[in-house]
Amino acid sequence: MILAAEMPNESWPCVDFSDVVGNMLKGQPDGLLFVAGGIDVARLARQSRRQAPKLPISASEWAGTEQLSELGGKVVDGLVIVQNYKRDDDSPRFRAFREAYFKRYQKDPGYSSVSAYDAATVLRYGPYQGLQQIVFDAKAIRGARFF
Repeated sequence: MILAAEMPNESWPCVDFSDVVGNMLKGQPDGLLFVAGGIDVARLARQSRRQAPKLPISASEWAGTEQLSELGGKVVDGLVIVQNYKRDDDSPRFRAFREAYFKRYQKDPGYSSVSAYDAATVLRYGPYQGLQQIVFDAKAIRGARFF
């Protein structure tokens, strides 16, 4: 894959995402990659489906929130996101976390909630086993440098 164009943009309600996508399509890419949050990716996906309905679209992990599905609806069907979050994780640690999270917030946790939990908890200085990805043991903590 070759990067054909980079289209920086601001995230404001008044941004014309049709222009952003139109400019991305000028290079006749084989696909579009959106590096943005879920709200903006939903808006970008809507415009890409209008202007180039058959062109594959993908987004960075950052976009993979519940808002993306809620706001994007069918427009984001087929959108490719590589994410290190397993929504159907049935491990005892994650199940306990999901149940406590639901009891408090009345909804299931998303990837950002899991990542935030792991990031905040790691400050306890291990050994620490994250919910899904992060593992710190005493050896890793001794060698770590925190800035």
